[in-house]
Amino acid sequence: MGQDTLGNNGRKILVVDDEPLIHDFLSTFLGRYGHAVETANNGLEALHILAEKNFDMVLMDIRMPLMDGLTATQVLRKCEAGDLSSADGYSELAQSLHSRRKGTRIPVVAVTANLDFRETVLQAGMDELILKPFNFENILSTINQYCSKQEAGRDVERRRHIRHAAGGGILFINNGCRSKVLNISYGGLAVQCTNQDAGPGDWQGNVLDQARNISIERLRLKVVRREEVPSPKSADAALLTIGAVFDHPDAGQQSQLRRFLEEMP
Repeated sequence: MGQDTLGNNGRKILVVDDEPLIHDFLSTFLGRYGHAVETANNGLEALHILAEKNFDMVLMDIRMPLMDGLTATQVLRKCEAGDLSSADGYSELAQSLHSRRKGTRIPVVAVTANLDFRETVLQAGMDELILKPFNFENILSTINQYCSKQEAGRDVERRRHIRHAAGGGILFINNGCRSKVLNISYGGLAVQCTNQDAGPGDWQGNVLDQARNISIERLRLKVVRREEVPSPKSADAALLTIGAVFDHPDAGQQSQLRRFLEEMP
């Protein structure tokens, strides 16, 4: 098998198994095809890692100490969906998972020697099953298949959640300066402002919908893009389009933002 199967399409994969030999094998094998592998020894450790870092896929063993793969997947899926009710004893972990993973769905593939577990793993929220002993081609094709689906899903999600708000009376107010919101999503916004109102790269202010009299306060933003907008009147102050991402909104702000977007016409 050639080592250029996936080329530059390397993925970041979390391998969850209590066997060090499995860690070593999959890290070495997948590394040859450009994939970056991180490992966890059980489901609980995996959830802590997923709360801190992003991955393209999880390869999850079923039977492990502390927390098995089925339970870990069930907790993960509920945190992705915003349901934290099942995380008794792990409330802080569940909140961290929800903050990072909300609105997403990372592919989780079961790794087991028992084909009879297929229906069980699917019911737990896993996407597929890979059998031990491993079939090399099957591992690579599964990664390619489900990571490609995830990328397509991200594109659809990105298009669906961007809300174009030009002319809708939505403003971002920063240090008393009012900038027109051009579009807004769960991740950030773009505004149009004058050059003297642009300010530094870090902002803190309020998003205000004048028509609905709704405001989200004390949002912190990091400016990631500045583009000058040609003005037909040379006497006017130069206009800028500023693109910014929300910087660690708290749980209350996340909830407000979700409602703000879902209720937009």
